[in-house]
Order: sequence, then C-alpha cells, then structure tokens
Amino acid sequence: MTAEVAPAGTKSPALSVPVVIWGPKPPENRICTIRVLPDGSTIITGAENGHIVIWKLAEGLMPKQLMIGHSQKITAISQTSNSPTNTRFVSASADGRVCLWEIQDGRCIDSTSSVTIHRYIYPYTYKSSRHTRATRLFCIGDYSDIQVMDPQDLTVVFCIASRVEPDWISCFTVITHPEKEDQLIGMTLSGMMKVWTLIELEKKDPSCSLYEDESKRLEIQHIRSVSYICSARRMMLIVASSSWMIIDMDDLSTVVLYKNKTTSKRCTSGYLTDLDKVTIGYTDESINVFQLPITSLQKEGAPPLR
Repeated sequence: MTAEVAPAGTKSPALSVPVVIWGPKPPENRICTIRVLPDGSTIITGAENGHIVIWKLAEGLMPKQLMIGHSQKITAISQTSNSPTNTRFVSASADGRVCLWEIQDGRCIDSTSSVTIHRYIYPYTYKSSRHTRATRLFCIGDYSDIQVMDPQDLTVVFCIASRVEPDWISCFTVITHPEKEDQLIGMTLSGMMKVWTLIELEKKDPSCSLYEDESKRLEIQHIRSVSYICSARRMMLIVASSSWMIIDMDDLSTVVLYKNKTTSKRCTSGYLTDLDKVTIGYTDESINVFQLPITSLQKEGAPPLR
C-alpha cells in the first residue's frame, strides 16, 4: 500500500489516497463460499482466511474488490434483498462474526458477533402491511432450527422453531403460493422434514417464535439439498448423500426414491430442472440428468402436473 507523504517540515496535504497494488504473487484466495447476486453480473466469494472478493462478469471474470473484515473462514454470504439493484450483502465467519457490506465502496457498515455459526443465509421478502414489504434473512447453521435476522442492523428478530425434535437444519426452501400463504420447508440432517406457514411475521419477536405446522420422518438421512420449482407445484426433490427422492407436496407421500448404485458415489446437491427431469451433482464432479416417468408421477384423480 502506498500513499502520498509530505516532505519533512511541510504541512500534510488535505487528502491522502491509499493505493493497493498486487505484486507478482497475488494474495492467497482459497474459496470456500460463493454467492451470485440477483443482477447476474456480480459474484461474491469468501475464502478460508476470511477474505472476501467481489468479482464482475464483464468480458471475463475480473476481481473488483478485496474486502478484509473477518479473521476466520467465511461460512456464508448473502445479498440483503433479492432486488437486482441491491448493493448490500452480509457475510458470516466461523468465529460467529457477521458483517454488513456496501458493494459500491467496499465499506463494512455494521458487524456483530455471537456464539452461533451461520452456514446458509437467504433473504425472504414478504408483505408486512397493505402497502409495504419487508425483508428478513433466514439463517441456518450450527444450532437448532432457523434464526431470522434484520438485514439493516443484524439483530435476530425471532426464531422459526420446532416443537417436535428440534435439530440443526441442513437445508430449506420457500414455496410461494398464488392463493395461499408462503411455506418454508426445512430438512434436518437426521431426515426430518418440517413445514412452517409464513404468516404474521411482523408480529414475531425473540419471545414469540414461529412453530411448525407439520413434521414428517423421511426414508433418507444426511440430507444435502432440497429443490422446488413453480412449474411443478406438487413435486419436491430432496437429495441426500447416497440417495434422492421426489415427494408429493399435497400429502407428503414418496413418489420416487432412487439410491446410488455404488456406495462410493456421493451426492452433493440437485435440482428439479423441469416437470420430468432431475439434475444431480456428485462429489466426483460429475452431473447426471434423470428422466422421470411423468405418467407415474400423475396421481389418479389429481389435476395434471403443470
């Protein structure tokens, strides 16, 4: 880092601008967390040494800023809203520190520390009143259930909790309904699926948690990811380390259950890419696309899958 320095015996200039220049060897950047922002052109990565880099997709992937505010491994990164014009994001590290950043100038606006470690953060926007909308950050990590954080001051507003077998949530997704309240579907590592209806969130506080409507023990454990798309409203994909399954959201029944043919092949994540297609990623860096039998997915007397 270099800066303008006044000669001895003279007054310092009114403004000194520091300039950071990388030498022949760039800083170490072992990426462990990545997030693509809604604008589609900004990628934020977190490294094992706590460094955060903002990348721009303009004529190739170029680093724009190196931001230093953590001293431990970055465990989660998330934008503070799903708006394409949003310029703020939050980051969490393995020592429980959470920082709020401004992308435009790289400032750390606020930070807080706690005993909890966040592993995934998701911004959820809902209608808080007739004419206004609010955004809250849904956080999961090394603690039971889900913490809900205010993206403006990083305080925990309330918790999404469980009455039945509270456990660490490994993954979750939010299902939006055109005619009903939104639902949050959470999966525990032990194979328990929980359903919460997201109602009256503005009335919740640390002493008033939101509890689940339904819990169900699944046939698989060590769940890695869950996927849902609006075009297949009845279908949900749940991916575990050695298997994956499709469930019917109408009655939470199992429609398809697939187990890996070899025990050494481990799943990492998966997505419902169409009404009748599932894409699964594996630890050996391979990706498989499965064709689902749409006729088998159709229940007798039920409306067509569409």
